[in-house]
Amino acid sequence: CSVSPNPTSGMFYVNIHLPLAREATFHLYDINGKLVGMQHLQLSTGDNQLRWNITSLANGIYFLRSGDPDIPVIRIVKGW
Repeated sequence: CSVSPNPTSGMFYVNIHLPLAREATFHLYDINGKLVGMQHLQLSTGDNQLRWNITSLANGIYFLRSGDPDIPVIRIVKGW
């Protein structure tokens, strides 16, 4: 997985390559562990791209988690 841009001013993209198609739910948490966003996607075999707009969120550090063992926890920095 890769994320860009990071740091971001609002919109970021996560590129995900998977060996098998599957559904995944992504949860975005702030630094305090509060859930601030969620997206449910159908991911295909091969390359996928998740787009997320966090313009309305405060500057800070966020964590994107899917619970899928093939997708690591991703740290997102907004601002700075």
